[in-house]
Amino acid sequence: MKQKHPYGCFCAGRHTSEYVNKMSIRDKENQLFERLKESESVIIPDGIADETEYNSAQYRIIYVLKEVNGGKDWDLRSFINNGGRESTWDEIARWTEGILNINRDIPWAELDSDRETNAKRRKKYLPKIGAVNIKKTPGTHTSDMKEISRAAARYKDALIEQITLYDPDIIIACATGKACREVNYFYRREINDSDWKMTHKGIWYLDLEGKIFISFSHPEARIAGNYLYYTLIDSIKEIFSSREK
Repeated sequence: MKQKHPYGCFCAGRHTSEYVNKMSIRDKENQLFERLKESESVIIPDGIADETEYNSAQYRIIYVLKEVNGGKDWDLRSFINNGGRESTWDEIARWTEGILNINRDIPWAELDSDRETNAKRRKKYLPKIGAVNIKKTPGTHTSDMKEISRAAARYKDALIEQITLYDPDIIIACATGKACREVNYFYRREINDSDWKMTHKGIWYLDLEGKIFISFSHPEARIAGNYLYYTLIDSIKEIFSSREK
């Protein structure tokens, strides 16, 4: 007898499991979003921009954001795979370049580029990441954090399933750290207060089960880009260094 899955799909035993295991990440993402559409009028798909680029990167990086800013007939994965736009994505492309070249001390003069160079950086580095929104329905430019917290609970099972697909090495919560702390999407075991650590730069993080979770700022925070960049990159260098002790 078939067993009803919490999201509405049916699990029919070993053959279904073998079929699911052979599916691409994109196929599994799409299945998840189709199930969510059964209860939501509009769902904006998000996740891995390019599966091959993501899996071949030195570190598999997931950015956890709040929600998309409006629209309904579009796909965040295709958007970032095609280079996104300056707002938000210039910073995330810089962060990604720094993380994937973590042993190199990149001078800010090289990162604070003109628009053409920034666009090339986005096209090069955004396909290597995943971007996951906590709230899967469209929002506005200014997010209601109470609504984001409610979405964190409402989409808990879906987000756990989605992020499990990606097996990330580094998860960066972009002003979503509080919501992520309330609902653990990333680790198999319960998170205790003693698990949290702070870098010398004052950044809270977890380093468990081979995955680093960093509670960080939104890329559009009203903070100079160089302060954001070096705070994040130096913190990740410190976390890696602490692993070697």
